[in-house]
Amino acid sequence: MTALHSMTPLYAKLKQQGFTRQFVKGILPDWWDDSIANTASGYQEAGMLLAKLFNIRPSTLLSEDLAPEFRFSARRFKRNQCSEVADLDQACSLAMTAAKLAVQAMPNDYVKPDAAAELRRSLLCNPDQRWIDFSTLLQYCWQIGIPVLHLSHLPTGAKKMDGLAVSVGGRPAIVLTSKRPHGYMLFHLAHELGHIAEGHVDEDGAWAIDTEIDAADEQEDEVAANRYGFTVLTGEPAFKGLPESASIPRKGTDLALASMSMASSRRIDPMHIALATAHCCKNFKLGGAALLALVKNRPDDISVCTTMLERQLNWEGLSDDEAAVLRKLTGM
Repeated sequence: MTALHSMTPLYAKLKQQGFTRQFVKGILPDWWDDSIANTASGYQEAGMLLAKLFNIRPSTLLSEDLAPEFRFSARRFKRNQCSEVADLDQACSLAMTAAKLAVQAMPNDYVKPDAAAELRRSLLCNPDQRWIDFSTLLQYCWQIGIPVLHLSHLPTGAKKMDGLAVSVGGRPAIVLTSKRPHGYMLFHLAHELGHIAEGHVDEDGAWAIDTEIDAADEQEDEVAANRYGFTVLTGEPAFKGLPESASIPRKGTDLALASMSMASSRRIDPMHIALATAHCCKNFKLGGAALLALVKNRPDDISVCTTMLERQLNWEGLSDDEAAVLRKLTGM
């Protein structure tokens, strides 16, 4: 029989929730030694630490008789037909851990986002600002007290969402997960900002979780978040890329050129134009080729997100262990 006072039963319970021993060890502080859990007090300490790191109810982790249970408030999902709520438990657990730590270390107060049209006007009032790109919108979020994180560290095989907005202690945070280096996270960010602006996560502990962000979604909250995002990025409540009257280029380089031309006249990020066009005509290979032609020497969006986190967060507001966890989860 396994001794109660050891890490073994705790690792076993976490494995039930999709976290292997190896993954858990990678999240634990560097100073942690499993032998600490060999005493009653050490076992209690281990359970409380793991419960905090993985958002599991401590009583269900420490009790032999209870199954481990995530500590989630009610979550609002936008799901595709194949996804189940439980599929995202691991990603949601770690996203909440990262969001809590980021909110704890925010150096400025939260201010509700501007209305979409007003935000677009204010961001483009500088004539040198050609359009609203990922870096520009990201910086705005931080300026109004919304931390934006890229969740990079997940268990192997864990399913993830495109993005989520969550309220922690009455203030919002945004978590993105896309591994695509350019273009895609711009609308993901604008969409999640829309959830916040529209009041979908005003209640403490509220979530808006987007398994797959889709411009054609018909759910009421998703329509509102899409409308907000498109208005900020394009000035229109809906956007399909190049005009329907235009001939859709067959080559990525030609789509890139057409997108740049429209970007200059309409002040819309050319990568967003290219992706919207590709999505509309369901030619994602064309969109990918256009992105390659447009990115040139731009830093990838994940690096931009991580660099902004490094610069904007008040790291002194976190303990060394907390800072280490946040760095691990965000791939810093």
